[in-house]
Amino acid sequence: MGIIKYLILAAALLLATFPAGTRAQDLEEHLGPLANVAALGRDGPWEAVVRDGWFNLINHDDPDSSTYFFGEMKELKPGQQRNIRVLAALRGEGKAPSHAGLLFDADGDLGGSGEKSYLLFVIQSDGRMRLYQRHSSGKVDAFEHEKARARMDGSDILEIRSTATEAKLLLNGEEIFTARNEKGLSPRYGIYADGIGRMGFTGFSITDNRLPGDGGNAPAPPQPDQPKPAPAGPTAPANGEVTLQYLATAGTGLGIFFHEFGHALIGETGLPATGPEEDVADEFSAILLGLMVENNTSPGATADKVGEQIAEYAVLFWYYIGQNEKPMSDWQDAHAPSLKRFRNMFCLLYCSNPGRYEDVAG
Repeated sequence: MGIIKYLILAAALLLATFPAGTRAQDLEEHLGPLANVAALGRDGPWEAVVRDGWFNLINHDDPDSSTYFFGEMKELKPGQQRNIRVLAALRGEGKAPSHAGLLFDADGDLGGSGEKSYLLFVIQSDGRMRLYQRHSSGKVDAFEHEKARARMDGSDILEIRSTATEAKLLLNGEEIFTARNEKGLSPRYGIYADGIGRMGFTGFSITDNRLPGDGGNAPAPPQPDQPKPAPAGPTAPANGEVTLQYLATAGTGLGIFFHEFGHALIGETGLPATGPEEDVADEFSAILLGLMVENNTSPGATADKVGEQIAEYAVLFWYYIGQNEKPMSDWQDAHAPSLKRFRNMFCLLYCSNPGRYEDVAG
């Protein structure tokens, strides 16, 4: 029974690595106008992934590393105001502080020296609010608000209300910093993260309108959904975010993983196969899928249903492939036809708990 527990644990770890959606529309949902400049995957010590209702930037290795995505808008004209908003959260790791927030005035010249710089309006991992100006020479000017603190519960909204020459910086609706440049602020904005930990962003938006009293009242910019759970460790998607893509991907991955693990057990331990080895590996996979669902210890009906659907998609994978599979010639390989693989696997899964899988059997 020890090997079964080990495999169920391996399955849980494998499930944790499947992000809930990584397509362009997922980036647009979280990053809005930044979706066309953001990228998923690894870049040095950083991993960018859509998970748990956030666009996450994750760094476990380099406390001195930073990453960002920004885009350029049209320059603001007199009488115009631009609102930049994002819902931000972070979980720092280690002793050194980490930061997450908004980048603006990229390649600007706030001090008038002619040197390029960018401004950062960020939450620090201890909840303190900071404003940084980082120069191309490497110089950093830092400012900290004495009293303002982020809630650190996934509901913190960072906002910039900018004119052509002034940017008011707000945390949860309260103004805490102001940046001014009479020569004009650069119209480049984005998100920024540094340090070790997991930094989450969602609801990024940019809205242009007229200043109040200058041709009409300015409409309220769109509000990001709040509150959201702050990013934690890697998990399966939250209740409302379990998509067909997630179920099909997780089910297919687990079914194949268990199949290949069956081959490994036969090959490495010398266990005798009770028939054609490919069929035995399929049966091994189906039995483990059934055990995974029946031995589920996660509380709640939703977690129970998700496990059941993942197991179903692990075997339905072969059913859908079989719909378009051409009849095999006499020179078949070691694998059975896909519809036969589905039948054999589903029979075992169904027998683990007929009530669970009655709809698929029907």
